Amino acid sequence: MFWRRKQRSDDPFGGGAMVVPTPSAAFLPARGDHELVLEAAGEQQIRIIKVCREATGLGLKEAKDLADRAPSSLGSFSAADAERLRAQIVAAGGRASVRRATGGSTPEPAAADTVELLERLVALRDRGALTEEEFAREKQRILGA
Repeated sequence: MFWRRKQRSDDPFGGGAMVVPTPSAAFLPARGDHELVLEAAGEQQIRIIKVCREATGLGLKEAKDLADRAPSSLGSFSAADAERLRAQIVAAGGRASVRRATGGSTPEPAAADTVELLERLVALRDRGALTEEEFAREKQRILGA
């Protein structure tokens, strides 16, 4: 997670600045040709939840539910990102595997997945975590335009 200064429009004392988090590249799910599967959360489930949140951008409850339901897919990533996240899960005490997507390319997400991604993107923009430019770029990536 990277941090940047953002001008507060609701500051009654002249628009002071506040520091807000901006998502790293791994914060929003990326399309790739490798699926990362959480096989087991292990003893240190809190550490696994942190990695799940970083990889998927989910909230605490959703990431905990994902860890509780293991084995479960964390999404599709590039080969390097999938291996990096798998190593983080193993280092945190969990088990994970990386599977190559069949057919050599990742299928387009289902309409419900696309809607969910767009809703999360809008929530990030509304919280001030994304600028309008970042929002537009990610929206185009999700829609494949």
